Amino acid sequence: MDQKYVAIHTINDDTNFGNRLQNFALQKVISDHGIPVKTLQDSMGQKSKYYGMWAEIRYLPGLVHLRALKGLISNQDSSFRNELLKKKRQSLFRSFTKKYVPKFANGLVDSKKIRKVVIGSDQIWNPYFRNNLVEDISLPDLPVEKFSYAASIGISDIDEKYDEIFKLGIEKLQAVSVRENSAKKYLNNLSNKNVEVVLDPTMLLEKQIWTQVADLSTITINDGYVVTYFLGTPSSKQLDYIYKYATKRNLNVVNLNDVNSKLFSSIGPLEFIKIIRDSETVFADSFHAAVFSIIFEKNFELFNRQDNLIVRDMNTRMKTLFEVFNLESRLHSGEVNEELDVVDFRDIRNILENERNRSLNWLLSALGD
Repeated sequence: MDQKYVAIHTINDDTNFGNRLQNFALQKVISDHGIPVKTLQDSMGQKSKYYGMWAEIRYLPGLVHLRALKGLISNQDSSFRNELLKKKRQSLFRSFTKKYVPKFANGLVDSKKIRKVVIGSDQIWNPYFRNNLVEDISLPDLPVEKFSYAASIGISDIDEKYDEIFKLGIEKLQAVSVRENSAKKYLNNLSNKNVEVVLDPTMLLEKQIWTQVADLSTITINDGYVVTYFLGTPSSKQLDYIYKYATKRNLNVVNLNDVNSKLFSSIGPLEFIKIIRDSETVFADSFHAAVFSIIFEKNFELFNRQDNLIVRDMNTRMKTLFEVFNLESRLHSGEVNEELDVVDFRDIRNILENERNRSLNWLLSALGD
């Protein structure tokens, strides 16, 4: 009898650390409980199969320059050097995905091979990120049981034109869990469906597991340092604040998302984890940078993302995270705080353990027959 899999439907982004690591974590948690699992190929933005011959050819080392040139044509504000470094980094992401987050070989999967589908995590339900919300909510063309785990809408201000799509979609799900309180409130206003708020998949894995994962990376930074990881564009005031903090403590600054950094093209998902683990302090506007700071018990401070209104509204994810762990003080207030009180993780450890057990029990219950 052919083996049946649990399938994960999530965003497949080989440029985003948090996306790859949440996918890895959910897949590992399910696999570690003896359940065969693979991730569905994400149709959004993918013109060829992930494992197709053309996809493999595109990522041959000798063709990285051609991909960089294509990227330069698409982004006139960039430079060939920057595009080359981005493509080299993307190759690390692809290698990570192929090795640690196996997907179904084909974009179209025979439903007879699937036992259940888990939808999530990450912002799979953010209507401003995705181009087929109906598919993302309930995969109507796949006739198997489905539930969501930590699916994120990511924003709190949702256009009412999406209300009916969400209402009809979640009614088709066996069970519904989300990542932020605002998503629970929104969905509860649309439906009588019970909606649970659970931890991001990355927090289901214990610190020792992530330490083992980090040790798979060979990257080494010899001197003490603080980490910055900004997905938006930090203001000059924010950067000045961070560099003054580092200078006062004789620490270097490692900018994970700065294409001008010497390390940029050498940092894939494994390196991301290791660099945060071995840092002194983390400064970021990233949800998953905050998550791994909590996991590794790092002093950290989170900034509101600066760019556009939709992106700024995404900070609702941070709000839920900080409320759960009583870490509201970690959100940068705009005031100069050169001392930055060290986080006391004693209570946070207990909260994390309790929330992990609660979230894991919910997931295993939804996976059960």
